[in-house]
Amino acid sequence: MPVWKKLSAVAATLVLSGCLVPSIHPLYTPQDLVFDQALLGSWVDGDETWTFTQNEGHGYDLTIVEDDETARLRAHLLDLDGRRFLDLYPEDPDCDKCWYFLLMLPVHTFCGVSVHGDTLGLAPLSSDWFEEKSQAGELEIAHELRDDQIILTADTKSLQVFILEVADMAFGETEILLRSDGANQ
Repeated sequence: MPVWKKLSAVAATLVLSGCLVPSIHPLYTPQDLVFDQALLGSWVDGDETWTFTQNEGHGYDLTIVEDDETARLRAHLLDLDGRRFLDLYPEDPDCDKCWYFLLMLPVHTFCGVSVHGDTLGLAPLSSDWFEEKSQAGELEIAHELRDDQIILTADTKSLQVFILEVADMAFGETEILLRSDGANQ
């Protein structure tokens, strides 16, 4: 099976199993985007390596390698009222007739981000928190529930207001990655 099919299947499994909170719309507008040189380079946590390179404009190309599998994403760093977030979106696979991929719905995922020297902190939205709020009827953001998976459907501005309101509660445990490329930003 081609790598892009494997990665699409893994991503679909993660989304459908509730490990991620996907969004139809991005968390950023062009005015919210920032670029931070300190994010560039490779970061590791065990067998997982995240490598950020600059792409055109205010974005990053992100390559994640884990257990000999490679995923390529577009990453946008944004600043909302002094808080930084990453908006991750799958990159199109290099193939002309990817029927499997065409049937998948590409979605955005968000995480809080901090860079301090040689340490990168990433805190994804907590699917448990969203599920708990949804079950209690307290999830006050446009969303759909499909196969027990919450999919955010709110527009970008509504997402931004909501995320800032719940940022201290809605993000999960911070994953720490260490710089592996020797650069000290």
